[in-house]
Amino acid sequence: MTRRLVLIVTTLAAALGTRARAQDEPPPTVLVVRPAKAPVPALRYRLLPDAAKLIPGNAAIFYHRAIEGLLRADLASRTQKLSATPPPTDEMGEARVILNSQRSILHEIEQGALRETCDWEFRRREEGFSLDINEIQQTRSLASLVVLQVRFDIAEGRIDSAIHWIQTGLALARHLGESQFYIQSLVAAAITEEMAKSIETLIQAPGCPNLYWALAALPRPFLDLTSATEGERHFLEREFPRLRGADEAVWSLEQARAFGDDLERKGGLLLGRWSFPKSTLTQPTVDDLAQHLIITGLVARAYPEAKRALVASGMTSERVEAMPAIQAVAIHSYRIFEEKRDDLFKWANLPYSQGHKGMAEAEKNAFAGAPIGIPFVSILPGIRSVFNVPVRIDRRFAAIQTIEAVRQYAASHDGSPPPSLAALTETPAPLDPVTGRVFDYAVNGPTVSLTAPPPPGLERVSQYVVHYEIKLAR
Repeated sequence: MTRRLVLIVTTLAAALGTRARAQDEPPPTVLVVRPAKAPVPALRYRLLPDAAKLIPGNAAIFYHRAIEGLLRADLASRTQKLSATPPPTDEMGEARVILNSQRSILHEIEQGALRETCDWEFRRREEGFSLDINEIQQTRSLASLVVLQVRFDIAEGRIDSAIHWIQTGLALARHLGESQFYIQSLVAAAITEEMAKSIETLIQAPGCPNLYWALAALPRPFLDLTSATEGERHFLEREFPRLRGADEAVWSLEQARAFGDDLERKGGLLLGRWSFPKSTLTQPTVDDLAQHLIITGLVARAYPEAKRALVASGMTSERVEAMPAIQAVAIHSYRIFEEKRDDLFKWANLPYSQGHKGMAEAEKNAFAGAPIGIPFVSILPGIRSVFNVPVRIDRRFAAIQTIEAVRQYAASHDGSPPPSLAALTETPAPLDPVTGRVFDYAVNGPTVSLTAPPPPGLERVSQYVVHYEIKLAR
């Protein structure tokens, strides 16, 4: 299995969350917060670096330097473990030692977060799904170091410093989201989730300012998939450039053989085989014969239907007959891929509330039945799963913003929570981006609950369940 495929599978699993058993309701997220009025001026605190302070330059250079330093230090696994929760007293010393030893790495991340742009130079590469982008996964280790710094600052009462490092972590996530690949968007989502957890920890700390307006100032959607969606549309052509204009001229025998060799060399992802033949299709050896027969058998089976489809589309029968069989099958298979790809991707251009049903139906149709011909459709990403991720992140920020609105109200009403979200006039309750209305809200003495149903089709995915129990401390 290619490195990139492993990265896609593991990151997608992490980003989609864990599936809860039908009988197990995920436990609520319990937060103990204190009333707090909005700061003056209202936008004194920001959760992304101030645009006026950004520096021209490419953030990826600094992130690469930080990754190299962290790999040399070989502390990624321990940092990740320590950053999972606020450091307990007996681990504070170890956290301090790690953070002090990695000060130069934190500085590189900090410098990257202040850059105006982030270009990993992937869009200029010829590779598609075979491109090794393992360094993108390594950015999660950078985020773990930032989270550890945030948690350490909170534990030691350095609230302003914790906010600064949350800015840095969210800027890293946004930079990753400016991508040509969904895998980057998924890693960006995972980092954003870690920073959202850090915000939840922060607002429980004594002396934490109210962050309602800081959360309101975050861009929506926080992660924009537009660039990644456009990049993913052209993955196949980047991997198999001979598909571009394949129907414009009849291939020579040499061109047909070259495409066959290319398909065998790169087509493990399409064919479900991860060991590639050592010999070429044009000069096969006995040891590789079985693997070569996969391509030749696939082409032979699909050839009659491909010829009929090409003639029906307007090609002359003479021209189709002149084509090598693999060219006719490749053109027909590519056209099927284009149709199913665009039927999926078109829904990504609509807001979640409008697009999720159509995308679910298109995804079902895209993978219905065994494909005839070269199975290009098998590389179509689980776009619907990726499509759900930005709205999940926006929903979480909206929930935290609602909690901050409750803190603001309590600060002006003797510590009492609002009787309903409609009472939040100074800091209006944000809308749930999934349902388009405010969250469900209930008061039980000094404790309030904030809930919302998961999106359709994701009822058993725990990360899409919204259930907060907020206790107001005096």
